[in-house]
Amino acid sequence: MAVIKVNLPGVGSKSFTVPDAYFTGKSREQSETIVRKALAGKVPNIDNAVIDIPEKVEPGAPLVIGVTEQATTKGSRQQVVLSRLLAAPPHTSPAVALATDAQRAEAEGDEDFIERAERQGTLERAVVESEREMREVHQALGALTKAIPQPSAHTPEGF
Repeated sequence: MAVIKVNLPGVGSKSFTVPDAYFTGKSREQSETIVRKALAGKVPNIDNAVIDIPEKVEPGAPLVIGVTEQATTKGSRQQVVLSRLLAAPPHTSPAVALATDAQRAEAEGDEDFIERAERQGTLERAVVESEREMREVHQALGALTKAIPQPSAHTPEGF
């Protein structure tokens, strides 16, 4: 019998016993695929785990396969991202800025503000720029929603 020893955050240490026949005559890649498929429903993030299959096993000794967390840079860039966000200049959407200016002008009795903005092209530029920014936000949101959630034993800063 082969023993698959899993030691992953969120799962802890677990052992699964499987028949040797699953691995006999298989390449390392085939054996890793078998382990990943076997643990897919039981172990989160198995696709990114490191699977250690020994090259040789002593006669009569069980095949012991280790499954551990892959060392990644997840979270290590958190301070870099945070510092860049803090250093970024404040930004207001051009459409929001124009709407705020229009409300202020209306409150001050300037009834021609929108007409002037339209003649000067300010209104068109604000709309075009805001639409571009909105597309970028939707693209970023699409990428985030397609990202596979990664289980973690650590609580992110701010939560």
